[in-house]
Amino acid sequence: PHTNSQFYTVASEAHQLISGEPHFRNLDDFNNELKSSLSPTFAQYCMSKLMNMLYAFELQRHLTSVGSPITVIALHPGAVNNFSDELSLSNFKFIPKPIMSLFFLHPDQGAYNSTFSAASEEVAKQCEKYKGAYLCNASRQGNRADEGGKG
Repeated sequence: PHTNSQFYTVASEAHQLISGEPHFRNLDDFNNELKSSLSPTFAQYCMSKLMNMLYAFELQRHLTSVGSPITVIALHPGAVNNFSDELSLSNFKFIPKPIMSLFFLHPDQGAYNSTFSAASEEVAKQCEKYKGAYLCNASRQGNRADEGGKG
């Protein structure tokens, strides 16, 4: 009964870039409706991150309704540069890396929210505060959990 069980799902602030009214009828809708986007692959990424958040919020609602002590947190790792080493122009990596570092976090920094959620004493001690929360930029916002899924 006094366990500190937690479940995490990785989301993204990119969910805010979804335009129009998302439909969740089936996988074909997911693929077909986004084909006309400027970047269908990125639109699918954004939509999948929204779905991750909605899943986390609904899972927390269900677990709470049955009296489960499990804490469910959706989290945004930040815009993480996990691709500049993979660029096909490997002889020219020195060019994009400094530019990428202006806009993207190093992978170690991107792991902060996940690590904070999993290992922080604050989350363990204040689990009610974090139930159904969307954690975004914990290091820059005083470890604040947004009330994204509560309500």
